[in-house]
Amino acid sequence: MTGRQNLHVVAVGDNTDDLQRVSRRLSQLGIEIEDENLVEDEFFSPYTPFNPNGHRQTDAPNDFIALTGQANIVEMSVNSDAPIVNHSLEEASSRGVLGEDTLVIGIERDDQEITPHGDTVIRSDDIVTVLSRTTNTEAELEAFRGLQSEITGQ
Repeated sequence: MTGRQNLHVVAVGDNTDDLQRVSRRLSQLGIEIEDENLVEDEFFSPYTPFNPNGHRQTDAPNDFIALTGQANIVEMSVNSDAPIVNHSLEEASSRGVLGEDTLVIGIERDDQEITPHGDTVIRSDDIVTVLSRTTNTEAELEAFRGLQSEITGQ
């Protein structure tokens, strides 16, 4: 059999030496590496959800994926005082709380995955997965943050 085949390799290591070792081994096997990306992602969370001031600690996005163009996928927790809390997605969109280039593509609530629809109501502490097709993703995420994020600086 001749021709080209696509092979995607994901390697996890403690440092770049580990990743270079994988690259060398693939090259020794005769595999041509066309596109190599390094993604560094670490997420730390406190043992307790409260900070010394007694306020619930707000989290920065749990995960952030940059897609082609200006699109991003972000996973984050919804703060209790966020503008979208206790509103349906349809209502939040019509009131301008959600931008027209923002789409909630998944919700994790109480260990359940929810496929969101227009009548789905966002609750405090939901973990939402959001697709944003705008250059200003931070502004789009304000719907899921509240005053608490301004207090803690996140």
